[in-house]
Amino acid sequence: MEHSDLIFLRKYILVLTERGETNRSICKQTGYSIRGIQKIREKWKIHGTIQDLDRSGRPKAITPRTLRHLIISAKQGELSSIPKAKSTYSNSGIKTGSVKTLRRNLHQRGYFGRLRARKPHLTVRQRRARLAFAKKYQSWTTQDWEKVIFEDEKKFCVFGPNRGKQWCWRVSGNRLLPQLVNQSKQQKGGGFMVSGFLTANGIGYFVRGGDDQSSIGYVQILEDELKNTIEYYDMPS
Repeated sequence: MEHSDLIFLRKYILVLTERGETNRSICKQTGYSIRGIQKIREKWKIHGTIQDLDRSGRPKAITPRTLRHLIISAKQGELSSIPKAKSTYSNSGIKTGSVKTLRRNLHQRGYFGRLRARKPHLTVRQRRARLAFAKKYQSWTTQDWEKVIFEDEKKFCVFGPNRGKQWCWRVSGNRLLPQLVNQSKQQKGGGFMVSGFLTANGIGYFVRGGDDQSSIGYVQILEDELKNTIEYYDMPS
């Protein structure tokens, strides 16, 4: 029987009911059982329709509570591996479905596995100093910064621990949140220092130093390499 025929019979059952026909009489005329007739009346009374209602389907493999906990773990930088998270939930007796299910739910909410950004560890004092610096020079123009020569030093470690790559789950735009950054610290031993300059016109002179750069050696760099950089780019001193 086609769907349109079913809808017609259901309407006919309601019409017969309004006429005062008995259930047995309606059964003979439509071929429906008494229970079927009662269900049609209940649907009309509760939902105001005789159309088929949407079915709920099978229960979701992951509960809203577990999904909220998973997202909070990602926001706090504690979620690094979906298989490990599934294993933790399983050991606690929590059903989450497959690893693919967990990934799909996170992807639908904008979370994707990414390598942690590697940035230097900053103390509270250093963060305040950087913020104060940014506020002090926030009104500078491009022309102002073109007059500045930046100096920096880098230590290249020949030997030392390799932290490797660390993963996290995050949404786009949250790459540098503190809880999602792999913070590094300077290591001593087995390396050498390189100091150099950077201008708006290009890189300046640089010099290789020892393992520990002394204040005397630093002043020497300013006297020699900074002067050479200014002369090379014909910058006002």
